[in-house]
Amino acid sequence: MNRVWHLGLIAALLIGGAKSLSAQDVLIENEETIILPIGITSWQGTDRELRRIDRDAVPASYKALCEREQLSFNYYYGVSQVRCHHDLTDWHFNFGTARSAEIALDYLGQGLAGKYYLSAKDAARYAELVPQGLSEAEAYFQLEGLTYEQFLLENRVIAAGRYPALAELRALREKLTKSGHIAALYVAAADWYRSPTLLRKAAQWLGYLPDTEVLLVKEKPSDPERLLHRVAQIETDPFLELRYAVAKAATERSEESIVAAHEVSARVHELSSQDEGFRYDRGLKVEPYRYLRFRIQLLAKQIGIDASRHQGAYLDEYDFRDIDGLMHPDERSAGRIEQLARPEQWEFIEAIVAQGEHAVQINPDCKDDRYNHVESLNILFNAGRIVSPAHHPAAYRRVAQLYVDLYANLKRCKDKDGYWTSGRRTQYDVQERFYRRFLNNYDEIALGR
Repeated sequence: MNRVWHLGLIAALLIGGAKSLSAQDVLIENEETIILPIGITSWQGTDRELRRIDRDAVPASYKALCEREQLSFNYYYGVSQVRCHHDLTDWHFNFGTARSAEIALDYLGQGLAGKYYLSAKDAARYAELVPQGLSEAEAYFQLEGLTYEQFLLENRVIAAGRYPALAELRALREKLTKSGHIAALYVAAADWYRSPTLLRKAAQWLGYLPDTEVLLVKEKPSDPERLLHRVAQIETDPFLELRYAVAKAATERSEESIVAAHEVSARVHELSSQDEGFRYDRGLKVEPYRYLRFRIQLLAKQIGIDASRHQGAYLDEYDFRDIDGLMHPDERSAGRIEQLARPEQWEFIEAIVAQGEHAVQINPDCKDDRYNHVESLNILFNAGRIVSPAHHPAAYRRVAQLYVDLYANLKRCKDKDGYWTSGRRTQYDVQERFYRRFLNNYDEIALGR
């Protein structure tokens, strides 16, 4: 009977989301770990909607599933606003264009801004309230005679009327979390499409968020600081600022933007290295940092900047082999990219594309031994076996175009390494023809037109 009750609880959470809290109180409690049943599939649109993706960026089947009144805004993998937003943007990343993704993101952003009254004023108000919130947390513990551990254990309720700054900070936390969510989607889109327009809109949404220094977690925080953090900490990607800096550098490809991304990564390294898991090359902070540093170093090489150090501090160097090992730590010859978790899928695809862009844009000098252009070609060659043309055709098209462009350059090189002898070159020629056929028939193959 107890097991049935737990399953019923899971179903209720999937359908209706978490219950809203009383407007008079701010409740802080330990969150339960929810194990979701397998078999939950994402929204993917109908065949007809796919054919019209550039004319109807937010189709009817999406609205029918994802715009129900009771749909909650949470980070569980079930049907929720967050899950729906990612489904829609993934649909455009996989099949659409920069313009179709922009329309979809504008729709999501305007919807959240209108529903939850999101505003750039939220960040200023949040920063203004943090000192007052800390004072109230200190007063609360003094009055109640509690430790932070007792506060959690006893599931205490903080009266909003007595501690208004904490109550308002909690409400602002929810609003700013939503703003950060939309900002992250715009940043991802700007990076993927190398779009100045999407980059400007990402910057606008980032302007909705407070400065990252407003609520830093100290190494040994006091009980009031721990309470303030629990009440007010915004749930957003801790690498969002760095992701935006990398997106800007990849889009603009200027020395100024690349150096700026390098400097942001140095600040992130300084903060993250305080974490024990980061220092020993493990944990959630390590993997995104390694990936983003790889991206920065590729860009830096194009303009001749050494991005391995910053003000004497060594920030580590990463190449594509590091990223491949990062994504496939147990099995180097892993099959389809669908075996990876969704965030890792896009990071691995982007790593392949970024490596290909670097190889093409440095305009290979066949006599320059600093670059292994054949290895770069092989990465794009093998990407055709990893990036599925059925699940990720837009990404596959980018890989295909980069391969065709790089191969055209390399065919002009002399056969100093023996790669262009008749036996070995055949496989490259076959792959080129296959990629060209996909490029020439993209609308029919990918969109069913």
